[in-house]
Amino acid sequence: MADLKDITGFNVKSLTTDPLNGGGVAGGTWASGGTLNTARTGLQSGSEGASGAIVGGGYNASSSPSRVQSEQYNGTSWTETNNLNTSRMFGNGTGISTAAIIFGGDAGSISADTETWNGTSWTEVNNLNTARNQNAGVGTVPSALCIGGGNPGAVVNVESWNGTAWTETSTDLNTAKKYVVGTGTVTACIALGRPATTEQFNGSSWTEIAETNVEHGSGNGSGIVTDALVWGGDNPGYKADTEAWNGSAWTEVNNLATARAYLGGSGNSPSGGSNSLAFGGSTPSQTTATEEFIVGGVSDTIKSEGQIYYNSTDGTMNITSTVFGTGAWASGGNLNQARIEMAGGGSQTAGIIAGGDVPPDTANTELYNGSAWTEVANLNTARRLGMGAGSQTSFVCAGGYDGSGSPASETWDGSSWSEIEEMNTVRWAGGSAGADTESFIGFGGNPNTVACETWNGTAWTEVNNLNTARHALSGTGSITAAIGFGGTPPNTAKTELWNGTSWTEVNDLNTARTDIAGAGGSSTAALAFAGLEAPRSAKTETWNGTSWTEVNDLATAKASGAGQRGTSSSNTSTLFAGGKLPSGSPNYTNQTEEWTQAHAIKTIDLS
Repeated sequence: MADLKDITGFNVKSLTTDPLNGGGVAGGTWASGGTLNTARTGLQSGSEGASGAIVGGGYNASSSPSRVQSEQYNGTSWTETNNLNTSRMFGNGTGISTAAIIFGGDAGSISADTETWNGTSWTEVNNLNTARNQNAGVGTVPSALCIGGGNPGAVVNVESWNGTAWTETSTDLNTAKKYVVGTGTVTACIALGRPATTEQFNGSSWTEIAETNVEHGSGNGSGIVTDALVWGGDNPGYKADTEAWNGSAWTEVNNLATARAYLGGSGNSPSGGSNSLAFGGSTPSQTTATEEFIVGGVSDTIKSEGQIYYNSTDGTMNITSTVFGTGAWASGGNLNQARIEMAGGGSQTAGIIAGGDVPPDTANTELYNGSAWTEVANLNTARRLGMGAGSQTSFVCAGGYDGSGSPASETWDGSSWSEIEEMNTVRWAGGSAGADTESFIGFGGNPNTVACETWNGTAWTEVNNLNTARHALSGTGSITAAIGFGGTPPNTAKTELWNGTSWTEVNDLNTARTDIAGAGGSSTAALAFAGLEAPRSAKTETWNGTSWTEVNDLATAKASGAGQRGTSSSNTSTLFAGGKLPSGSPNYTNQTEEWTQAHAIKTIDLS
């Protein structure tokens, strides 16, 4: 006779160790590499990854020649090479093992000295315009950037190397930094340091992005702007922490074996394999330790959400679950046109806004690529307070106000707008949700109404009404699972869920408000932010399908800006564009703020 387990049960794997955090960078680990010949801290380094690195100078308390000593790594061991011309420490560099450059540092005083490496020897070349130490370097020779540093206070200055000379750029950091960690190219890089702000460069301007989970000033890093790794640092204490950046959020991954600061580092894109290297530094004593970051492979022991297993070594039963960190807002790229009351959708790295009030009412449309907005083809009808939802390539803008209420509706296909059938009910400032131009729902609006309509790509259909008439509300989700919240009159905290057939009142927002914005891909995972209470609001709340929880505020209180409605958006990664500031003239803003909530798969012991 069959056992109950054979009929209804499932197998639980017995493993000797916990699964990896995931394939690629998430499952990566640090492994020991060949040790430096001379222990040192405050090294200048330039390299191409774990298979080749060059380091010059540094500090060793018992060996003063270390400040000119140079070593090269071949993927296995370090070999001493020709020395630097100028003794120094705490500068930085970039390049590859056969063509590198180092600059700045401390040579008894803060230095502007620059030297280049040709694979055999170092040559003194033109100095930096601004002497500095604790700076960062990015690029591949003959192109390089020197970012920030100390002189002795933190500086915002960025200089560009063209193979012959340094030029001060007009693209300073937003926040002066020293102990800077930089990674990427001269037109696309990341810089972080002390103070603990993180900025991204797109070739023309610096934009603040999500901060790391811990401060990594005086640490090091590798990678590109969509795939980076940072490690080590101090303040307070020496750190082994390592974090991975995927273009939108930082995730903590496996730590260094040796906690340290003021270390050397190298590497290109960490997801490419074993091509990130950490070496030397202070522990607090100077160390020769070298570690290589080994990217995790894909196997049946890669950790995934909902995985149940028995750890035979620990004697524990475990389940894995995605655990979210504390979300935060960071500055994004500015709109080309300051405005309020526009329709918005898409995602944090592929956003869209349309229409709004400049004043006057505008037809302007802009697309966001994760760092900058670009103006594209205009709406056919200038309007504000339109309802919008969908993706950057398939978006609906319905209704609105163009001097009077308008039922006019348009769809966007990624390159142009097309007029479609008018809505059944004239309205503006309503809530909306949907996936694309064939799946959209609009609800509420002004004149104050409970009316609700869906669009299927061909026609508008009136469906069951909201329970409470209101306008200036927000919403998100899909045509079969939407959420609507906030609005007026009077300012309300009411929240309603749509199941594809009818609306149900559920738990209220913590703060009643109107002119509110929202985001989230479903009716069980939404975000509500900004709005008008008394006065403008910076409050942010997250919805888990049952209740609202207050989380970190926007950097600037505002109302009547554009969130991202529809299934393309997320309550863990979104943006808020434009809006009306509390005071000032004019008080319409072109600011963009990006919301990021880091998350990782964690193991929970069920024993």
